[in-house]
Amino acid sequence: SDLDGKFTTVDELRSATAYLYAAPWYLYNTSNIWTLGDVRANNFLGLGTTGDQYETACALTNSSSGVLSNSWRSLYNVVTKSDYIIESYVPKAIANGVDSTDAYACEGEARFMRGLAYWFLAINWHDVPVIEDPDSYADNPYANAIMFQDVIDYAIRDMKFAAEWLPKTDTKGRVTKCSAEGMLGRLYLTAADYARGGLYDNTGLTRNGASSNEALAEKFYAASKVASKYVIEHADADGYGLMDDFE
Repeated sequence: SDLDGKFTTVDELRSATAYLYAAPWYLYNTSNIWTLGDVRANNFLGLGTTGDQYETACALTNSSSGVLSNSWRSLYNVVTKSDYIIESYVPKAIANGVDSTDAYACEGEARFMRGLAYWFLAINWHDVPVIEDPDSYADNPYANAIMFQDVIDYAIRDMKFAAEWLPKTDTKGRVTKCSAEGMLGRLYLTAADYARGGLYDNTGLTRNGASSNEALAEKFYAASKVASKYVIEHADADGYGLMDDFE
């Protein structure tokens, strides 16, 4: 197969995960992330602004707008690259004798990135496709969107895996357990607010072990507190902290 002789060491696997920090995010992380956020929220001043920023501020975007198409493409690039690591590279590395703890730490990086990408996709587009097998999608690129609640729950599962397996410290720039716990806190808040609006259906309630949207909201808020508390209590020891002079 294409993976024969590959991923025989953890360094090879970490080389694959290193790519997730760069190119796949580029089209979203340049101007589009704040165009879809700040500009759409009317938190932007740009005298003489034209193009994507003007269209977004004036609610003139459509399916061909660059800010949308480039963001969509970028975020699904993250998903695709993460999928290959999770579904192919990590199992291959473990089969080749790479220590499972090291391999799952690499999978944690990929699941962090995939969960984060799906969160951005959901909060920008609401219902979106979840793709786990990029090869089958290449043969049939028309995938059905799944419900917002299911996308967020999927992202939470990815981030919980990341929080469990990522190391407490790593090379500067790589995500760690604190990174995942912090992001998990945000994901839980998104889910809690959705439940607070009474929007989880019975399938979503049952999956999350809740009898009502009110109970589920409280469950998610409590989980967010736990994740956030971890960051508060461990950030300094794990090499994080607040800026001395934020201004």
